[in-house]
Amino acid sequence: MPGLSNSLEAAVLDWMFKQTAFPTAPTQLHYSLHSADPGDTGANEISGGGYARAQLNPDPNNTTNTNYSAKQTDGTSQYITNAADITFPQATANWNGGNAIQWVGVWSASSGGTFYASFQFQGSGVVVLNGNTLRLLGATGQLRFQID
Repeated sequence: MPGLSNSLEAAVLDWMFKQTAFPTAPTQLHYSLHSADPGDTGANEISGGGYARAQLNPDPNNTTNTNYSAKQTDGTSQYITNAADITFPQATANWNGGNAIQWVGVWSASSGGTFYASFQFQGSGVVVLNGNTLRLLGATGQLRFQID
């Protein structure tokens, strides 16, 4: 199920109910692809075939909308979309065995690191075949980060 990771949920609970400081905002964000629901830990990340996480860092302050849109609302939920492209490396084999990839995760690092959240691709997901480069377009805000 899409949503926040255990570590981010714990930080919110501690901040809200125990008056602890919220962790420092990340300076880097890395995107992963998953063959199945990553759950709360980032499980099921694909591998092989030239796969590596893609990077699109947070905007440097709250007033710029270079990499991510301003906060928006659809009447019931607030969300942010990517305003810049998120580009993965060119595949050297079929990723996920040529099957549709349904899930994307957000991490603090290009490998390992803290898992922050997961989101599900809309529609039937994405298929990345040998020689393809997956690019999530900022002009159309292909990733929608919604917390409800």
